[in-house]
Amino acid sequence: MQIFDAEKAIAHLIENDKTIAFLETQTDTAKASEGESPTEELIEYLKEGTSVTFDSYWFPAILVTTNWNRNDDVFTPEQIWPARNTPINKPVSWCHNASEENNEVIGVILRSVPVDINYKVITEPCNYYHLAVSSVIWNKYFPTYGQEIKEGIDKKELFVSMECHFPDFGFAIRKPGSSNISFIERNAKTAIFTKYLRGYGGPGIVKIAGETYQIGRWLKNITFTGMGMVHTPGNIESKILSVSTASYNENLDNVLENSVLISKAESTIMATENSNAGSLDTLMAELTAVKAELADAKKAMAEAEASASAMKEACAKMTEEMAKSAEASATANATASESLAAKDKTIAELQASLAALQETMAAMKKDAMATARLEQLKTVNAESWLSTAELETIDEKTFATILSGAKKAFEAITKATATVKKETPENTTESATAALTTAEADKVEETANAGLAGSAAANTTADDDQAKLTTLMRNSFKNRKAKNAK
Repeated sequence: MQIFDAEKAIAHLIENDKTIAFLETQTDTAKASEGESPTEELIEYLKEGTSVTFDSYWFPAILVTTNWNRNDDVFTPEQIWPARNTPINKPVSWCHNASEENNEVIGVILRSVPVDINYKVITEPCNYYHLAVSSVIWNKYFPTYGQEIKEGIDKKELFVSMECHFPDFGFAIRKPGSSNISFIERNAKTAIFTKYLRGYGGPGIVKIAGETYQIGRWLKNITFTGMGMVHTPGNIESKILSVSTASYNENLDNVLENSVLISKAESTIMATENSNAGSLDTLMAELTAVKAELADAKKAMAEAEASASAMKEACAKMTEEMAKSAEASATANATASESLAAKDKTIAELQASLAALQETMAAMKKDAMATARLEQLKTVNAESWLSTAELETIDEKTFATILSGAKKAFEAITKATATVKKETPENTTESATAALTTAEADKVEETANAGLAGSAAANTTADDDQAKLTTLMRNSFKNRKAKNAK
């Protein structure tokens, strides 16, 4: 339940959203409405569909009324009507003691029906009506309470008191003694009135604009949760309807006496033997009873055996189904394992194929690189400078240095050849060198060496490569000289 700022001091009282129509002390002289007496028709209606045996005591009563009760709780027709069926199957207790700590639940509510001021059943709400209920007391288990309730009803000293829960409430105000009621919704502004309610320890009166008003708690969204047997009800109308109740509880005195178990057969036999009267008849009656009990026991045993047989058959069927399920699961697992093994094999084969492909691609890449390098060397007549293995393995920097040197050597040879022997531009360096005499070739070598030396001096960062280049060049000249000599 929502608590507003003005109510925080009494929040613990408000949060217990429960009320009972029960007076600790008689505080006024209010009288019940003057309608007709309960009719046989209403009593029969409340009895309808109710099965009451020797071990319970049935009675009808008025649970609640659309009025301003003596606890200053206000029940309106609009709020009670939606809750009219909620009392059914709720507990009946002695003086509202229905908690775990103090439990005196002694019966239950069976029916609940709205009736007008003349106790006629109604099918839609009117300005003033009651909820009539029928209930039973379990007198077999609570014979003392049963006897006290019977006597209280006979003497008209016992009444009923409703219990209910409500998640919200408002305020009802009226001039003391007046029947004209005004209703005020509860909100943050009007919550200042809560402390004046008797239900939360207030005086039950409030002054508004200098006028004194009686203030009541207007209950909303009600759920009826039980009924107490009391001597001072909060609702003056909450009386027990006594019309024809005795006819529905025949031989109540005998019922209360029979709520205690009759002595066992052994005690009965001893008593009859001591009295020396009718012992044989009693024994025969006991024997007949024992035989009947034995027949019942045999019947119960046969039913139990049939039930056990059915259970055994069901268990066997369940075991068979479980075995089939296990077999199917094993087959599925084997199939899954085979599928997984096949997938693993396929993956291994693919990995092997990939490795072979990568190896082939690497070899092709080497071949392509060697071919490209050879083509570059051919442009400067240096294709014999490097072997195939060298073309495939040397790094880019070294090859670049060798190619650069070969170009410079080619240029040097071309220049030297042009100096020694004046040939036409169409002659290649190779053909020019081949046509030289030994003396001319020496001259070309000298000139080329001079060019190489100048190149080496300029390339100070690659001495090793230049030395190798010079060696290659000199070997090339020697080969050419030897060829010319032949």
